[in-house]
Amino acid sequence: MLSVEGVAKTFVGRRPVEALRDVSLHVEAGDFVSIVGPSGCGKSTLFNLIAGIETPSSGRIAAGGETDADRRRLSCGYMFQKDLLFPWRSVLDNAALGLEVAGVCGRAEARSRARELLPRFGLEGFEGHRPAELSGGMRQRVALLRTLLLKRPLLLLDEPFASLDALTRRELQDWLRSTWRTGSEAALLVTHDVREAIYLSDRVYVMSPRPGSIVAEVAVPRGAGGSTGALAAAEVETAVLRALQIETAA
Repeated sequence: MLSVEGVAKTFVGRRPVEALRDVSLHVEAGDFVSIVGPSGCGKSTLFNLIAGIETPSSGRIAAGGETDADRRRLSCGYMFQKDLLFPWRSVLDNAALGLEVAGVCGRAEARSRARELLPRFGLEGFEGHRPAELSGGMRQRVALLRTLLLKRPLLLLDEPFASLDALTRRELQDWLRSTWRTGSEAALLVTHDVREAIYLSDRVYVMSPRPGSIVAEVAVPRGAGGSTGALAAAEVETAVLRALQIETAA
């Protein structure tokens, strides 16, 4: 699904900035994978490279089997930290917007497809509401619905819950985990929250400070119900924090 091999990125200017160095990772269909690292380590830059928004200085990126940036872009759905909903459009029209802009179908068909999924996203009965009438968590669900309606095989999640309060964030994490396991798409999440990464993911990649590189890959064990036991989660958290060079209490 996604293969990143030896990718580097240097921003050229009066003072060149080496953002990424020799980054390699992989994501298979159905995987939920997270990237954690310190601020400024190049996580968002890596996302922009994967999505074809930026061009790597060296290395190879393939998403959905495509290495060409324009074609690779069509394999990725990108959900940002902000919901980016249009305030004058209803929930239904905001959710349908991605299909319309991408030229996948006309407005009527886009609205029909969005309406079918409103119950799954906890938005049934709110189709006529404007963003200002919704909670932060509901707005993020609309944004995710808009992204998933495109049916791209790879979903890029750039800290989508970072601006939410703790209770809403956990509610959305629970909802995303239960919703995600019903699909076959792959997801790559960037987050500063180690516990969020462990809770949602099958694997966690840890990045170093700039120039960012992968310093650890930590598997998250799952039980038969898809949950991680408290002891196993604590062991994974310790491994991730050690890779981040953060001391943990004994």
